[in-house]
Amino acid sequence: MEVDKSELLLRINGLMKAGEHDKAKRLISILHELIRKEMEEDEFHQTLTLDRVGKKAYKSE
Repeated sequence: MEVDKSELLLRINGLMKAGEHDKAKRLISILHELIRKEMEEDEFHQTLTLDRVGKKAYKSE
């Protein structure tokens, strides 16, 4: 089932405004996982690596 990220963001926003932070946290976790999976599948992202030395955020391989 494909989850629409914009709809998910709207639901998170509504829950935060209503003070239902626990429910919002669960949805944020779902959103984070969706974005992480998309980035893993993204060819451009796979050509970048995190430079942990701190000189720059990303470098080409």
